[in-house]
Amino acid sequence: MTFQLTESQQQVVDSRGETHVRAIDARNNAVYVLMPETDFLRLQEMLEEEAQHAAIYEMAKRNALAKTLEEKRQQKVIAKVALQNAIELTNKVP
Repeated sequence: MTFQLTESQQQVVDSRGETHVRAIDARNNAVYVLMPETDFLRLQEMLEEEAQHAAIYEMAKRNALAKTLEEKRQQKVIAKVALQNAIELTNKVP
């Protein structure tokens, strides 16, 4: 939705120059920030990139955990086989 600024609102925007303008909703004291669309689009892009990086990081953590668990499982198998071999060798000794 797009709306036109009133003349007094436009004067506030003009007086602020490059900075963003905050507006307060008198009904609930919610604060809104009015900014140029180019700033909004840049901010939106940065937030999307941050979300993608977070998703990649979480995937990497899961993969690392899975690899660690698999390595530990393999180590247990190797230890079990080594123990079985040692027991068999011990049983063969007269």
